[in-house]
Amino acid sequence: MIPADAGGGVVNDRSFACFLLDEAVMSSMLAFSAGPPPLRRYLMEDDPACAVIRFGGQPKPWRRWLLRNMEYFDEVTGLLEWAEEQGWKPAVTPAQPHRKNKIRYWICAFFFEMQRYFRRSACELRRKFS
Repeated sequence: MIPADAGGGVVNDRSFACFLLDEAVMSSMLAFSAGPPPLRRYLMEDDPACAVIRFGGQPKPWRRWLLRNMEYFDEVTGLLEWAEEQGWKPAVTPAQPHRKNKIRYWICAFFFEMQRYFRRSACELRRKFS
């Protein structure tokens, strides 16, 4: 289970156009609707081992891994490998990350984070001295 403090919450401060995630918008629409649908229990609530994984954030794991997400790499790749063994195919066919490439993904994540850090630092210095 993903710890509560690991997520980014329901707000994306980086997006001016759509700063609320889909779930927050749907929840608010249902909460203030004149005739909301009846609430029902999910069948998965009866089995604590069940989970749903939705790759809602950006970047998607098949595009780029971030260092903060690398702790979930084995779980995500294990789930994808299991789904593939079951014959399930994703709606979109991404380049699936494999466990054998974990070090490569970690190195790419590290250099991406360093590049982003230096880019942000340069922008802050430019603003400070402009």
